[in-house]
Amino acid sequence: MTENDFELIHQSDFTSYYVSEQGDAVRFSILHQMTSLPTPEELNSEVTQNAPSSFIEHPAFKKNCDLICIFKLETLSGFKDIEDSIFSIEEDPYHYKKYVLYYSDSEEQLLSNASYKDIIDTISDKKQFDDYKDKPLAPSMYSIAAKVFIKLPFLKLPFKKRELVPLKQQALEVVSESGLNHYYDLIQKNSDIQKTITDLINHELENIPD
Repeated sequence: MTENDFELIHQSDFTSYYVSEQGDAVRFSILHQMTSLPTPEELNSEVTQNAPSSFIEHPAFKKNCDLICIFKLETLSGFKDIEDSIFSIEEDPYHYKKYVLYYSDSEEQLLSNASYKDIIDTISDKKQFDDYKDKPLAPSMYSIAAKVFIKLPFLKLPFKKRELVPLKQQALEVVSESGLNHYYDLIQKNSDIQKTITDLINHELENIPD
C-alpha cells in the first residue's frame, strides 16, 4: 500500500486503514486479515466498527473505499472449496468494494525474502508467465504477482516504454523463422484468392513423395 502512495492511518490486530490523497482526490483502503470466511454482513460490520473517526466522518469513505481481505489457504487447490464464499464477499454491493486476495503456505515461503519490486519485475517476465500458464496451480512468484494486480485494480501496473515494431515486420520475421517464405511470396503476388489456393495445393502435391 505504501508503495502506491497510501498512508497508514490506523491499525488493529487484523485490520489496517489507509488513505491516499492526490490533490482533491481521496481514496480509502482497508487491509483486513481473515482467519475464517465471514458473511459479507459480518465483514462490513467488523471493519466499520474499528474504522477511525476520520474515516467514518468523511463523506467519501463508504463510496470510495476498497476493502482488501487477505486469506491463507493450505494449498491453492483448496480454493475450489471456498470459491462460493469468496464470490459472495466480492459481489456484495454494500459499503465497500471488496477484494479477496488468497495465498498458500508455499506462496508465503516464496515471499519470505521478496520485495514489492520483485513482484513488479515478475509480472513483466515472459518466461515466468509461460511457466505459470503451463502450471497455474503450482506456487510461483508469478501466481502471486498475477493475483495482486488482478485482485487490486487500483494498483499502478508496471510500464516499460518500448519502440513499436510494425506488424508487417513482425510477420516477415515469423515467416522467415518458420521457413515459409515461398508461401508468403506467393500470397503477396496473387490478388486472385482462388488461384492462390490452387497454386498452394499444387505446390504441396509436387512435394509429396511418390
